[in-house]
Amino acid sequence: MNQAEKLKDTLNLPKTDFPMRANAKEREPQRIDHWKALDIADILIC
Repeated sequence: MNQAEKLKDTLNLPKTDFPMRANAKEREPQRIDHWKALDIADILIC
């Protein structure tokens, strides 16, 4: 076991249903489509 693996076990992070990594490259198009569906730009501009 390397040093990074040892340190990972010492962190007290919550268990969540959402991904902890941003994965921006894959998720950004989905996020923009979602915002367009909700008309977020119109809400923020008005």
